[in-house]
Parts: sequence; C-alpha cells; structure tokens
Amino acid sequence: MTSLVGLGAVLTMLERAEERVVWVEVLCAVFVLLFVSLFSSGLGPVTWVYASEIFPLRLREQDVSFGVAINRLMNSAVSMSFISLHKAITVVGAFFLFASIGVFTWAF
Repeated sequence: MTSLVGLGAVLTMLERAEERVVWVEVLCAVFVLLFVSLFSSGLGPVTWVYASEIFPLRLREQDVSFGVAINRLMNSAVSMSFISLHKAITVVGAFFLFASIGVFTWAF
C-alpha cells in the first residue's frame, strides 16, 4: 500500500516536471520493485495457500482450478481496464485507487 502511494506520488512529480529528472525515474523503479517484493512476501501467496488448504480432498482439484480461473479473469479485467482508468482519472489517480483498495483489503 505504501509502495503504491509512493509510486503515485513519484509519478505525480514525474508528470509535473518541466524536464527529465533522473532521480525521480529511479525512485519510480524502486517503488515498483518495492511493491512487487512486498506483495510477493505478504498478501500475494496467501490466496494460493488458502485455496489449497480450505477445500476437502475430494473436491480440491476442481475448486482450486476454479479459483485459479477466477483469479486470472480478475487479473485480466484489471489489466484491460487500466487504460480506460488512466484516461478517466490519470495514472496517479489509478495508483491511488489501487492503494485505497489495498488499504481496504488490509483492514478486512
């Protein structure tokens, strides 16, 4: 969440800069890597572990494959709607929206 907020803030600086600012571009890359590493070590694998443990053995294969299909469908929906979201509320707004969804998820 903080990495997405940081990325949104850095992208705002990058968008409003008059000329090329190298340290802001480096900070963008740092925040992207920070988000990927924090997600991979935190909430990311929870769905896979939880899905493989919650279902009874006789239904596990079907239920996990159904969960993977839904996961891929939702990932596709987010990816395909990003351009429309970018045009509607800018890239910065999109990242702040995703960060607020992350805050809600963390609170839940």
